Amino acid sequence: MAFLLHQNDRLGSQSIEYLPGSARTFSIGEVLATSAGRLVLGGVDSTGAQTYICAAEQAVAGGDLVAVYRITPERVYATTLTADGAALSVGDKVTLSADLMGVTATTASGVFELVGLEGPNVGDTVYGRFA
Repeated sequence: MAFLLHQNDRLGSQSIEYLPGSARTFSIGEVLATSAGRLVLGGVDSTGAQTYICAAEQAVAGGDLVAVYRITPERVYATTLTADGAALSVGDKVTLSADLMGVTATTASGVFELVGLEGPNVGDTVYGRFA
């Protein structure tokens, strides 16, 4: 899956921002941050940054504008578990998967607070907010 907007606690729609990207291919739903004024992959845990969700599938030569959504606390995202989540429960903060398109079951240094789980198995959908 990816990180897809599931619920917005504020009325209104999500605003799209356009920021310069680093030279790479961006994927819809990927977690991003900025470095040296350009979009880069976000961090998987609390030692890195998670600032944006990519809104477009796009190959960038470097400096081209990329459509993104800013991560804010009132937004709940749906994504998939990439590890066995049998020990997880609502309220746990988990880390992001290495590809930044899902979450792990690791709670140490977690950045994605679970607000719902459809199941504990790899590939099951979970819901949460970036903490």
